Amino acid sequence: MVAQELQDTLRDITMMGYGLILICHSKEKASPMVDSEGNNLTSVEPDLSKNVYTICNAICDLIAYIDVEFDEHGVGKRWIYTRATPTIFAGSRWKYLDPKIPFSYEELVAAIGRAIHQAANEDGVSVAEHTETVAIKNRPFQEIMDEARTLWQAYMDNVANDEEREQHYNIVKDIIKRIFGTEEFKLSQAVPSQGDLVEYFISELKDIMKPE
Repeated sequence: MVAQELQDTLRDITMMGYGLILICHSKEKASPMVDSEGNNLTSVEPDLSKNVYTICNAICDLIAYIDVEFDEHGVGKRWIYTRATPTIFAGSRWKYLDPKIPFSYEELVAAIGRAIHQAANEDGVSVAEHTETVAIKNRPFQEIMDEARTLWQAYMDNVANDEEREQHYNIVKDIIKRIFGTEEFKLSQAVPSQGDLVEYFISELKDIMKPE
């Protein structure tokens, strides 16, 4: 019940169009990797319970780790790490995002902008911009599922060749992975308690289907 309340609250905030930043401590855990001398490595990951992590992971576009690096003079500089390494748990939805970004809001926004436009240029991914997002009102779950299936079918049918169909399929898989936490999830497996997540899927799909 507590997990569902947290999920509903976070989802409502994102549906209202607010940017949401979630901050937590990190924790160390043993890693199966070893260094060049054969010593076992440790890795850092978010210090969250499994339930909370699953909920947050479903709505996060970026999971980053912030740390300080020191030069030979002992001067420290903060960095944002956006890619997983043998010692850091991180990741993002942006394929071309820099793996290491100077720690500042402006630097992060600029890096995300570069990643989005690089994806548009190299992969043909369209860039969707939102000017306003409103909270979605509750409606019957079957109605939600019917619209999701109809939109998905229309998106998959609107292709010129097999290559474009595969591209559309991969885009849908990415949306599902971000919303439901795993690309293995099948939309047909959704249950009424996940109605808000399916609504979010519908909203995302409608955005990418808008004519340019």
